[in-house]
Amino acid sequence: MQRPISDSNSNSKGKRSLEGGEDDQPERKRPALSSVIVEALKVDSLQKFCSSLEPILRRVVSEEVERALAKLGPARLSGRFKKFLNFEGISI
Repeated sequence: MQRPISDSNSNSKGKRSLEGGEDDQPERKRPALSSVIVEALKVDSLQKFCSSLEPILRRVVSEEVERALAKLGPARLSGRFKKFLNFEGISI
């Protein structure tokens, strides 16, 4: 037994009609090309800045950790930890 096909459901859910009369969703506005280029240049320069800043921050943090460990004194550090520091190139 076959069901009769009705014309009322010919435009099923999820499909657009060919008529341009439906205004359910407003069109998205696209940004201007110049603003996209400016934003990309900003991101690029920020990434370059962070890349150049990273080695400086690493050195400062390493020096501060070294100072803090030196304040603890060699007697309080365990042998295993000393081996780790020597492996990392940190002298106390």
